[in-house]
Amino acid sequence: MEGLGERLEKTFQFSYGAKEKKQTISGKINLPLQETITECCHRLMSQQNFPCFLEDELKKDLIIFVEKSKEKISDEYSESVTNTLDDSTEQRLISEWCQSFSEETKEHSKPEEISNELVFSEIYNQLIHSQLQTTILKLENSYARAVDDLISRRNVELNDMRNRQSAAMDKLATMGSRYTDEEINRITHQQFEKIQMLESKWESELTALYDKQRREYREWLLEVHQDLKTGNDLSHLLDENMLSSQSIYGQDNSIANENRLEESFTIHLGAQLKTTHNLRLVRSNILDLCKYSNHGHFAASPIRLQNSMSLYSNAISAMVLIVDDRLNSYFGIKQDFKMICQDSTEFHWNDFDKQLEDIKTILNGKKLQPGDCYVTRHSNLSNVQVVFHLVTDMDTLKTGDVSSRHPVLLGYRNIIRTCFQHDITSLTLPLLLVQDVTEQMTISWCMKRSELVFKCIKGFLMELSTWSAKQSRTVTFLVPNGISQNMFSDISNLLESIFRMSNPVVVSKA
Repeated sequence: MEGLGERLEKTFQFSYGAKEKKQTISGKINLPLQETITECCHRLMSQQNFPCFLEDELKKDLIIFVEKSKEKISDEYSESVTNTLDDSTEQRLISEWCQSFSEETKEHSKPEEISNELVFSEIYNQLIHSQLQTTILKLENSYARAVDDLISRRNVELNDMRNRQSAAMDKLATMGSRYTDEEINRITHQQFEKIQMLESKWESELTALYDKQRREYREWLLEVHQDLKTGNDLSHLLDENMLSSQSIYGQDNSIANENRLEESFTIHLGAQLKTTHNLRLVRSNILDLCKYSNHGHFAASPIRLQNSMSLYSNAISAMVLIVDDRLNSYFGIKQDFKMICQDSTEFHWNDFDKQLEDIKTILNGKKLQPGDCYVTRHSNLSNVQVVFHLVTDMDTLKTGDVSSRHPVLLGYRNIIRTCFQHDITSLTLPLLLVQDVTEQMTISWCMKRSELVFKCIKGFLMELSTWSAKQSRTVTFLVPNGISQNMFSDISNLLESIFRMSNPVVVSKA
């Protein structure tokens, strides 16, 4: 058998007329055809002096003949090739083709399995938008109070041990030379081990409490959803006094910041197809966006309710946290952020530590570079559901000059593009690329850094708005608490000049 690309000559026969006067014509056809079916049909008719009124029938039979011949040639070639293969090679090829068909064609692919997480998300989204939303928030708050109580007891015991150890070390210091350096080092090592053992004990208790609450919470939601589907009475889950109280949604329980300043703007970007976006300039600590002030007896504030209802929506809120290249949460702002995440149980996603472990597995030992970003998801924070951890060199950002091609600003571009692609409509990011005020941050330094970031963000928004949906988005520029009120006003004026706020034109009567 020749190769599949070789041309083969086949004899085509066509019969027409009644049974008594049936006539047959034949002609040679080279396959695969290098001409169209219509051209081949006309060539045969010209060679055989064939009547033109039978052209349609000839063409129909010719199409069938060509298709069957091609299929037969392909089968013969495939059979000749497989006959030359050994059993192991043949089985390997069969497996590869089966896998390709199952992955690439819908007809042969396996039906998509509905995961438990998807089922839970749909159930939660349905219940949180029902009359049971207040009951769900009350249950979450009761769990948060239990976690808060355990954390308080942990902190009291740890602080008590640290105070006793500190007093013991002070006493040793007053004894002078009665203890050698080796003995003091041994005592210090023993104290450190005791602290570690106590921290491990409380960490285990917290983990056990998180797991128990998560399991009970999910089982309760599934049970309530089943009762709702079967039409069972759910009145026992609704507290009429609680639902009618004016204090339920009357007070915001997010962290109150006396130093907080805020201004809001509406801008229009684009030359012809304009898009509308909301800009906010806020002076605050970035971690205050994540905190609830206290859990209280019933803390179903508007922010808490909005966060729960938008958890599985297409209006997600996110923030950018600037971190170093070490993928851990042992100190600094990463440790503070982890402690906020641990204030209550994460019911929807993996906890923060588990998400970091998953990211380490994906990186497989690779080191993070400035401009890289990893993402964590959260359902127990105050104003955000997604956190972008943007990696950078902290010292360079505080002292060195930054250009528009700096890895952090390129990271901002990638983050904004991700927001446009994944229904994140609100983003909070540090305007000065730092989270604390230092001595190097003079007035001119702050204004220069603000101008650079404003211009870059404006360019990113204009670039990405051209191909994304015309959806309004909110970008919040955050400056540290140490910025003075006058500096805040200067930055606000700079924002207006760069984004060119559109003011209404007032026409007076002549």
